[in-house]
Amino acid sequence: MTESTTVSSLRSEGICGSTSLNEPYNLVLLDWKMPEMDGLEATAAIRALNRPDSRVVPIIAMTANAFDEDVQRSLQAGMDAHLSKPVEPEHLYQTLGELIYVKDGVSRKGWRPDISHVIK
Repeated sequence: MTESTTVSSLRSEGICGSTSLNEPYNLVLLDWKMPEMDGLEATAAIRALNRPDSRVVPIIAMTANAFDEDVQRSLQAGMDAHLSKPVEPEHLYQTLGELIYVKDGVSRKGWRPDISHVIK
C-alpha cells in the first residue's frame, strides 16, 4: 500500500482529517472494528507512514475484544496499550499517564509531544 493510499484509507475511517496530516499527533485512540480498515490494519498503516511521529506516537486500542489473545494482537500490531470497553475512566487515565508522561520534554518511548499550543 502506498503512503497516499494509506492516508486516504485513514481519512475515510475518520482517523485523520483532511488538513491535519501535516500536524503531529499526540495520541491515537483506535477501535478494532471499523468499516474499511480495522484498528490493527490502521495501526500498521500509521506505523509505516513516513513521518517522524508515526513510530512513536502512542496508539491505544479501545475495543470490546477483551481476551488475552486480543491484547497480544494489539501489541503485536504496534499499539501501545489495549483498553476493553466499557473503559473505566481510572484505567484510561492511568494508561494515558504511563504512555504520555513526559520528563524533560521526552516520553519513555522517545516521543516528543507537540505542546506548542499550550500558553505559559
